[in-house]
Formats: sequence, C-alpha cells, structure tokens
Amino acid sequence: MSTDTAGSSTQSHTKISMFADAVASHGDVITDGSVLTSRGHDFWGVGGTADLMLRPHNHDDIAAIMRIASELDVPIVPRGGASNCSGGMMPAGGRVLLDLSDLNRILDVDVEGRRARVEPGVVNSDLQEHLAPHSLCFSPDPVSAHLATVGGNVIENAGGPHALKYGVTYNHIVSARVVLPDGSTVTFSADDDGPDLLGVLVGSEGTLGIVTEVTVALRPIAEVTHSLMGAFASAREAADTISAIIATGVVPAAVEWLDRDGIAGLEEFYNTGYPTDADSIVLIDVDGTAAEVARDQPIVERVLRERATEVRVAEDEKSRAALWYGRLHAPDSVVASGKGFFIGDVTVPRNRIPEMQEAIQATATRHRDGLLFIAVCGHAGDGDLHPTTFYDKDNPKAAAALAAANNEIIEAALRLGGTITGEHGVGTEKIQFMTQRFTPVEIAAQRSIKKAFDQEGVRPDRTAQPGHHAARAIPG
Repeated sequence: MSTDTAGSSTQSHTKISMFADAVASHGDVITDGSVLTSRGHDFWGVGGTADLMLRPHNHDDIAAIMRIASELDVPIVPRGGASNCSGGMMPAGGRVLLDLSDLNRILDVDVEGRRARVEPGVVNSDLQEHLAPHSLCFSPDPVSAHLATVGGNVIENAGGPHALKYGVTYNHIVSARVVLPDGSTVTFSADDDGPDLLGVLVGSEGTLGIVTEVTVALRPIAEVTHSLMGAFASAREAADTISAIIATGVVPAAVEWLDRDGIAGLEEFYNTGYPTDADSIVLIDVDGTAAEVARDQPIVERVLRERATEVRVAEDEKSRAALWYGRLHAPDSVVASGKGFFIGDVTVPRNRIPEMQEAIQATATRHRDGLLFIAVCGHAGDGDLHPTTFYDKDNPKAAAALAAANNEIIEAALRLGGTITGEHGVGTEKIQFMTQRFTPVEIAAQRSIKKAFDQEGVRPDRTAQPGHHAARAIPG
C-alpha cells in the first residue's frame, strides 16, 4: 500500500467513525462484518461490503442522516429489497449502507379513493395481499414481487408481466416524499404545476434522492382473467402472432415469452408441462369484465390457432396457476440450479425479437468454452427480453466469457433499434453503454438534472468501472 493510499484509507476510516458517532441516535448502527457482507449483496450475489450499515427508524432520521453525511462528505448507498439485477446497490469500503427495509408500514388505504400511502420498504406481495380483501391491487407486478419493494419500484420504474395493459410504476404514483442528498425534504406530486419532477424521480435509480413515503394509485382487480398458451415452431411465428393479436385491437393484460433453452432449463428442476419440442412459447392473459373477456378471448384464441403448433386455454384459477407457474418461478429456478448465472435485460422493437434471439444464441455459441447456455424469457408485448446466462462456477474461462457475452447482447440490441434496458436499469452494469445509447446533449441534460438535485455533488460509485460488472457478478 502506498503512502497516499494508506493516508486516504485512514482519512476515510476517521470520517466513517465520526459519522457513526454523529448518527447513533438516528438509527441502528451495525458494524458486524457478516451482516455487512450479507446485506451488501443483492439476491443475485452482486455487491460489496460497506464500512457500516444504518437502519433508520423513520423519515426524520433519514433526513438527519443525509444532512450529516453531506457535512462529513460520507457516501451513502441506499438498500431496499435488493432484487435489482444490474448492480444497482454497490457498497464498498468508505461507504455507508442505508438499509430501508424496516420502513415497511402500510400507512393508509383509501378504498373509495383507490389510493394507498406506504413506506418505501413495503414489499409488493405484502401490499397486494393487504389490498386483496378490498378487490384492489397495485399494478406493478415484477416477477420478484416477493422481494421487490415499493420504494424500489419507484426508483427503477418497475413493470412486470402486466405492464403491457396497465403500465409501469410511473403510471401509478400519486406522490412521493423524498430526502435529497443535502438532507432537505421535498414532496413531488403528479398534480404539481411546472416540470414533472415526480416523473424525473421515477426511474432515477436512487441517484437523485431517497424515497421515504409513497402514495400509490390502485385499480380494481379484474373481474375475470383467462390465460392462453401458444407453442411455436419458430421465434418468427411467435413474434408475428403477437403482432397479429395486437393488430386486432385486443390489448392483452400480459404477453410473456420463453424460448427453447428457457423451457429446457426449467424442466431440469420441475415439470412445467410446457412443450419441450417448441422453439418458443407465448403466455397470454386476457382480463376485464365477464363481457369483455367473452369478447376478447375468442379473438386471441383464433389468431393463436391459425399459427401455433399447440394452444392451451386456462379459465379457472388452478389451471391458470399451473400454466404460469414455470414462467413466474423462473428466477427461483435459476438460483436453485446451483450454477453460476447472470440475468440480462434488453429491449428491442417487438418485430425484432426473432433477430435478437438469433443474436443471443450466436453469442452463446461463440462463448461455449466459458458458458453453458443462454435461456431467454421476457415480456414479449413490449420487446423486453431477459437473456439468462448459465456457467460453471469453477470454469476459469467463465468470467471473461460472461463479460464479453453480456456486452455483445447489449450491442446487438442497439443495432436492432432497441435500448440497453427495459426494466432492470443501468446500475453499474451498463455504464459504458450510456454514451452509445444517448447523445452528448442527452448525457449533458442528465448531468444537469443530477446537479439540480445534488448541489454538493455527492460522489458517484467509483468502483463501477465500465465493462467489469458482469465479471464481478460471479459469486465467489
């Protein structure tokens, strides 16, 4: 260690110690190494270890913590449900982890006004369970709903399978109370005059402030929901069928996609019942009133039967749950596999999905010395695909192959007129692609927004070196 490095480390340790003393009355201060390591890594094994962790008790504590952090120049890394897949939470030495998961109260539900006021740590599935007796729901339904929090939904602009019909988080946020980097508090509302600052906050990935309370809009649970599955001999047939369905004027509640490798991968862990000889399958939900479903379902079924090699229809809850089980439990299966894995996220125009699939499988072939296979699932209605790369953890070639494959997949999406993320965010994984996706003017505009929210220029995550995230995603 050089003298400069040693001095910098000592200075950082001194600041952290001063900070810990100053915030002791504003939250639980945790320095246990095992806890810091555990909470510093997300569900997928990506992350780092901060010097200490804070569990604030309430909004006022967060404001005080951020004010002190600003005064002492201590970087804060907020943590919610840690279900993000792009390295969005990257604590390290010299940083403090702010764990918001205990701020998980549902403060109020206005059934008549169809609104709920919640703290940021409320888990999606817990909120849905609380709302179900009122026949209401919060529309965002990420597959990680058992982990994802409402605060995380806001900063990532989460969607989910039913975003095609009902929209993403932005469409369902009434207001958000936010602590800015200097410790000041603001409330952004959808009804505010002037620029849409609530819209700027949603999807900002935690770079602009810390959400401490959210008022969300609710919708009635659909009276009737029926599900259909179509199996196809080729990705082109599947993509063309989806376009044909939407061209009829029917807006399905969900359109989900699984490719051949995705089906085969799931079958290694349980019997999904999906046809293993299909190149691709598409799962579709049609919902609404009984009359609306009676009108729309036959249209969808007719288009499917014209093109698919097999069609299944599920109209009761038991058969619907069986049809969707494989797709909704895909992330759990990935973890249970015991293999190394990395879940990607790219979006292309719907009609370019087949070409994107071809590009992904060509990438898998090029890197077969370091990778096992790449399975693809995703939200076909808006072209959002999740290529999931599997590898043996003890393969010395895996790290380089994974990093190269992930970069090639993102580059292919850009070539096909797509974008670098559909819902997982940029995180630290895709920093290097920002200047490919956005023009210098757009990048400058983003920096100006950051400056407006963070006058003191809180330091960015300096451990996030472009191109290195995919390799770091390999668990030890």
